[in-house]
Amino acid sequence: MESLRAQVGSMKGIKADLDTCQTKTAQQNVEIERLHKELAAFKPDDLTIIEGIGLKIGELLNQNGIHTFAQLATTSVQRLQTILNTGGTRFAIADPGTWPEQAKLARDGKWDAFKTLTDNLKGGRRTE
Repeated sequence: MESLRAQVGSMKGIKADLDTCQTKTAQQNVEIERLHKELAAFKPDDLTIIEGIGLKIGELLNQNGIHTFAQLATTSVQRLQTILNTGGTRFAIADPGTWPEQAKLARDGKWDAFKTLTDNLKGGRRTE
């Protein structure tokens, strides 16, 4: 009889553990759904409007987690150069010195200032 009581007590503990797991699973499913909606709403920016960034460099930046003007604006020139260097010699010659500055203007919608800046750039480098 005592053995049966111990087994029933153990089963109650297992039932409580199962209930806790089911509650956590439901919470995680809600979070997964929220993240799916957020991901569906994510829209990358066209980084190729940045003077000095073409399709291949844009792809390289995307592969390294840079998809938006906001992300590019907050990435250091040193980090950008490291990304270019790891892409190989064809990318290492690019100069990312003005990319964060350009991206900040684009992110903030300052298109007149963006045009003024890019009109004075060649390959992303200042010509003056």
